[in-house]
Amino acid sequence: MVKRVTTLLKSLHSFFSKFKAKPELMSARYSLSGEQNHVLQSHIQRLETLLEEIRQSEERYRLLLELCTDYAYVFRIEPEKKISLEWATDSINQITDLLPDDLNDSDDLSGRIFHPEDKTLAKHRLESLLTGQKNISEFRVVGKNGRVRWYRDIGCPIWDGIHQEITQIYGVAQDITHQKLFEEKLLKERDLLRTLVDHLPDDIYVKDPQSRYLLVNEPLRRHLGAATAQEVLGKTDVDFKALRSAQRSFEEEQALLQSGHPQISHIEPLTDQKTGTQKWVLTTKIPMRDPHSQVVGLVGMSRDITHLKMAEDALRRGRDFAEGIIDTAQVIILVLGTTGHIVRFNHYLEEISGYTLDEVQGKSWFTTFIPPEEWARSRSLFSQAINDVQTQGVVSPIITKGGDIREIEWYDKTLKDHNNNTIGLLAIGQDITDRRRFEKERNQLFEAVRKQGEQLRALTQQLAKTQEVERRALTRELHDQIGQNLTALDLNLNIIQTQLVINSGRANEIIWSRIKDSLDIISQTGDRIRDVMTHLRPQILDDFGLIAALRWYIDLFASRVDFSVILQAEELNLKLAAPVEDTLFRIAQEALTNAAKHARPSLVTLTISSYNDMVYLIISDDGVGFALADQAAPAEKRHWGLITMAERATAIGGYCRVESQPGKGTRVIVEAPHLDHNHISR
Repeated sequence: MVKRVTTLLKSLHSFFSKFKAKPELMSARYSLSGEQNHVLQSHIQRLETLLEEIRQSEERYRLLLELCTDYAYVFRIEPEKKISLEWATDSINQITDLLPDDLNDSDDLSGRIFHPEDKTLAKHRLESLLTGQKNISEFRVVGKNGRVRWYRDIGCPIWDGIHQEITQIYGVAQDITHQKLFEEKLLKERDLLRTLVDHLPDDIYVKDPQSRYLLVNEPLRRHLGAATAQEVLGKTDVDFKALRSAQRSFEEEQALLQSGHPQISHIEPLTDQKTGTQKWVLTTKIPMRDPHSQVVGLVGMSRDITHLKMAEDALRRGRDFAEGIIDTAQVIILVLGTTGHIVRFNHYLEEISGYTLDEVQGKSWFTTFIPPEEWARSRSLFSQAINDVQTQGVVSPIITKGGDIREIEWYDKTLKDHNNNTIGLLAIGQDITDRRRFEKERNQLFEAVRKQGEQLRALTQQLAKTQEVERRALTRELHDQIGQNLTALDLNLNIIQTQLVINSGRANEIIWSRIKDSLDIISQTGDRIRDVMTHLRPQILDDFGLIAALRWYIDLFASRVDFSVILQAEELNLKLAAPVEDTLFRIAQEALTNAAKHARPSLVTLTISSYNDMVYLIISDDGVGFALADQAAPAEKRHWGLITMAERATAIGGYCRVESQPGKGTRVIVEAPHLDHNHISR
């Protein structure tokens, strides 16, 4: 345009200069006044000045366009709507490797510049421009070396009012490749963020200042009961939740929007609309701000922590229960650090030691509670325990605040953290001071009882020996003195009876009757004395031994009872001591007597044998039997016989055991050495 204006002005200047140089021509062909010529020259000067200003302005705008990062161009619309590049900034070669002249010669301008996928867009854009509409489009251009870049192009059609057609298209293209790359990256990140948000277990949402939903994730959409996220957008909690809950949430959010302060990790109870059960939700709400720091909405996140809340409640109840047990336990519960310092202990230790936890917490356990003479041993035990060598039942003394010594029985366990690192020692202690004292007193009592038992057994044995001696002496006395006297009296009465036979008469009959009665009494008295002598000390025991004495006694005993008595005895291959024979005979007597009194048997069997210097006597019956638990009441008279038998067996170094069940009879088993153990010990 500037060139055309310049050419026109030069032509005018040349024309008028010619007439000025040859005035005759001017006068001949034109008759111009001097004044008109002056005015015309003035106009020409102004046009020249304007031309210079236009040239300078064009140069400035051209320079600005060259310096600008955008690419400016002018397309000329040729006849038949053929397009050619009339002008472009020199930087156009950064878009395409074609020069402007090459572009003018191109039959297919769009095919040489635009990306194949954007050719249709370029065609529609050109059609829009040719209809006189301004167009803003984004498309890809294939540049040098096949590199593809994105551009935003603003095209303005130039309308020729005279010819009533579009003659030019002015345009500016801006390289938006980096912007597109950022947008694409942002889109990917947004999709990734959206995927992440939708797959989080928490409810995430965005609301506007009226608490209307602008965005919800999938978990929240499911919890609200909506089929799609679009059904939630633009609505409030009133459309999905109970009115009271929705109103409370709305008021909290409005207060947050007005204050601009976030609400972090707020725990609130909710009622599940489907099940009616109470839930606990952890909610965080943060206000959103625009570039001018004005609050324009909020972002919220809610997490169902019902299970966590229930677990915390259970843990709290468990902790309270454990604390209750610890505080009420009647044992010491002590926690020590890795260096032996006191971490904590329960009230029981406070009670028995006189120290409170506040007084000694953090102090050394050894120097505070352990007597000095026990320091080395206690530190050694602690070192073992803190290194996973558990100690069980170790007794160690502690010293109380008042200076008393208490005996404690300890059980310990090493405490570790989740990384299996030792963090301390748990010690459980039981105060056994009183128990130790009671055990000592009990042992002393048992020792006294044992000694008294030994004395009693010795006394019992001595008494048995004394009884046997006295019985033997009494038997001998009865035999030697009373027996002889009765024999002499019997002889005298027999002589008198013989003499009375010679005489007769009534008086003789009376005397005869009295003498006969006296003889019967003497005979009965002799039998009674023999019975007493048998029970006191059967002479056959001294003369022929235990087995003969048992046979004799069994025959005598069987004649007085209504059941059978059998003796199964082998000849003993050893000589029994007199105390052993006496004891076994007396036990057999007692067992037979008990059977007659209580068992109601049909058969009683006595078995005697010997093996390895031991004698075994077994008395068994098939009677009614009894429960051995009844022997637990030895004070009852019915059990004195059993106790006597046991004492007799113990006195000679043996033992006596009774076996019985109701309805299954009774067995008395006696085992004794063949020699008197007291005699052996001496």
